[in-house]
Amino acid sequence: MTRPLMPVLGLAMLLAIPAHAQTTARAFVDGQVVARELASSAAAITDLMDRGNKLAVDGKFRKAAHAFHAAAAAQLRVGELPDVALWQEANMYFALGDNAHAAATLATLGERASEYGNPVAEVRAKMNAALLYARVGDVERAATLTTELQTLRKSPFIGDELRAELDLRLGRQ
Repeated sequence: MTRPLMPVLGLAMLLAIPAHAQTTARAFVDGQVVARELASSAAAITDLMDRGNKLAVDGKFRKAAHAFHAAAAAQLRVGELPDVALWQEANMYFALGDNAHAAATLATLGERASEYGNPVAEVRAKMNAALLYARVGDVERAATLTTELQTLRKSPFIGDELRAELDLRLGRQ
């Protein structure tokens, strides 16, 4: 094989690799690519959160909810728990009087917090989701979350203060 064919074969091999694998291959070859992509993601997340906060201040709650949702999605793509973004998204739906959507967003936050091993965020999100589901009459979802919270209540990681709040808010004295 002659030397001029080597770059062409290398390009052909790269084009034959699926897109997600190409990114991994580039990252493996050049660690700087990963650092730039993560920095770019962090800047995009910050921009989305800032935009959501500005829209919320301006009273544009639905648009703010969409910005916070986009920030949460971006955080998930880089492997971060989007606790603040999802909490803010839920707050926007609550401000709109859309308690069902707020509850669903908080339930999602609770699930994600569980996946990321954050029992405090999980309890807070699921507790508020259960209360909102009860408020909108979705007793099945409220009951499911309440059952999960009874198990989480036993966790040594949630602390006495949060456990007491959980007992008070769920009517367990």
